[in-house]
Amino acid sequence: MVTPKPTFRLSDLFVTPRGSVRIHVGEAMAATADTGFGLALFLVALPALIPLLPFGSTLVGLMLVLVGIQMAIGMKQPWLPACLRAFVFSEKASILLRLHGLRWAKRIERVTRPRWPFCTGRIGSAGVALLTITSGVILVLPLPFLNTIPALGIMLMALGLANRDGVFVVAGYIVCLGLLVAVAASPGLLMHALNRFG
Repeated sequence: MVTPKPTFRLSDLFVTPRGSVRIHVGEAMAATADTGFGLALFLVALPALIPLLPFGSTLVGLMLVLVGIQMAIGMKQPWLPACLRAFVFSEKASILLRLHGLRWAKRIERVTRPRWPFCTGRIGSAGVALLTITSGVILVLPLPFLNTIPALGIMLMALGLANRDGVFVVAGYIVCLGLLVAVAASPGLLMHALNRFG
């Protein structure tokens, strides 16, 4: 039995282009336009796993909320305002993103394949959109120790959508829903976040 191959090579996105070191958000989004929302979600969430920028999780959270809303209303491709498309990561941040992104991409490519199509169809994508919005809101809130978990869940769902791999989508559901349950069960965390905003 031949194992279906992924629909794209994720590792190709993290190979440094000739003459270019810094990552440009607009160029990265344009490169993923043909893959719909899956790969775009992955790229938007990735910086939250690496402490690169002050207020980085807030910026990532806002972008995820925006992209999640676009998914929910049925847009075919993600759109970002010009101010976000024009953002360019520093050379250090770009190197870290490519280093970690390439390492994880190669690992993921070994195990991902099209399966469980009912999880990547319209209903599955709607669930991804809803969890992307709620997880983005959690990233925006100054909750302690909760910057990486929402991003990890979103990246799993994003990879599932991009590769039509329902196992990854379900894994992302579990991470995001577990996080929501944990936050809902800890009112002290929400009060801490609201007090910091106040």
